[in-house]
Amino acid sequence: MKLTDKNGFSVTFEVSGYEFPQEEDSYDSNWLNITTFVTHPMGTWKTIDPSMLTDELEDLRDFFTDIIDKPDTSKDLFFLEPNLHFKYTGLETEKTLKVCFYLESKTHWFKKNEDVDMKNLSLSIPFDSNEFKQASESIAKYCIDFPRRPESYSGIKDMVTIIVD
Repeated sequence: MKLTDKNGFSVTFEVSGYEFPQEEDSYDSNWLNITTFVTHPMGTWKTIDPSMLTDELEDLRDFFTDIIDKPDTSKDLFFLEPNLHFKYTGLETEKTLKVCFYLESKTHWFKKNEDVDMKNLSLSIPFDSNEFKQASESIAKYCIDFPRRPESYSGIKDMVTIIVD
C-alpha cells in the first residue's frame, strides 16, 4: 500500500510476514511484521517492526473502505502497538489523511534528535478515492495472505493425548 502527499513524499506499507511463523499461541501467532518505507521532507527511512495484529490489519482495510464510502466523516485508527496512527479529517473544505509515525516506526536519527517537533513526523495525504481504493485493495490482499490464525492447537493435542492414554 502506497500513499503519496501533494509534494510527492510518500509512505509505503508492506506486511513482511508473521512475527512468529511457528508459534501456536493464538495471540502471539497473530502479530505481523510491518515494513514501512517513508520519504519525508526531513529524510527517508525504512523500518520493520511487529506493529500490527491480524485483526488490526482488517481494521485498517475497513478504515479505508469507510473513508471511500463516507468521505465527509472524520475518524482515527490506533493500534495496540502505538507505532502508527491514521487520522482522517473529512471536512467540507479539506479532506486529509494524516499518517503519524511513533516509536519503532520513526527513523533512528529522529529518535536521537530531541529538538525535532513530534508533530512534524507525519505525512498529510489529500483525499483521493482511487488511491484510497488501491490502498484498501492492497490491504485486503494482505488480509488473505496473512489471515487470523485459529486458537492454539496445543490444548487439542493435550486432550488427544489424555484420551488416547
